[in-house]
Amino acid sequence: MPVRDCVSWNTVISGCAKNGRMGEALRLFESMPERSVVSWNAMITGFLQNGDVVSAVEFFERMPQLDGASVSALVSGLIQNGELGEAARIVVQCGDGGEGVEDLVHAYNTLIAGYGQRGRVEEARRIFDQSPFCHMI
Repeated sequence: MPVRDCVSWNTVISGCAKNGRMGEALRLFESMPERSVVSWNAMITGFLQNGDVVSAVEFFERMPQLDGASVSALVSGLIQNGELGEAARIVVQCGDGGEGVEDLVHAYNTLIAGYGQRGRVEEARRIFDQSPFCHMI
């Protein structure tokens, strides 16, 4: 049998998640010999697609290495699950944690759009005004 690489593992994990089989996805993730950022993102996205916001945030907070895609995926999923306050907390926390502003532009844009699409325009404007990149536009 051929050796399974990280891409193979991630593909199966994503497939399990898309089919609502998060228990199986979690077992696979835990048995992976090596995990990448994509592996973590697959689990976070899977939890969010299946409405498990708590597990998604817990996984995110356990990630050994964050990137802009990880933050954006979590923020987008939180917004889709109606968790705007938690999405805002994550974006601010990551900004305070030293993530590069460039890495967070997409997450901030997603957050601002999420508030705006829900009619919370004043809050969207406040987030924009307080964002570290508002002066860049």
